[in-house]
Amino acid sequence: MFAKKSRNAINIISAVSVAGVAVGTMALIIILSVFNGLEGMVNKIFNTFDPDLSVTSAMGKVLFPIHYPLSG
Repeated sequence: MFAKKSRNAINIISAVSVAGVAVGTMALIIILSVFNGLEGMVNKIFNTFDPDLSVTSAMGKVLFPIHYPLSG
C-alpha cells in the first residue's frame, strides 16, 4: 500500500486517498442508519392517522358530512 521512503509524495497521496474513502464510507453508514431509524419513527407517528383496520362501505354508498353555515 505504501512505497519506499524515497517516494514520500506517493505515501502522502495514498494516505489522503485512504482517509477520504474511510470518511466517505463512515458517512454513508451513518446516513443510512439515521434514515433507518427515521423510517421507524415516521411509521410510529403516522400509524395513528393510518390505522391497520378501517371501516369502509361495501356498496359504494357514503355519507357526506353536513356543513352548517355559521350563525352571524
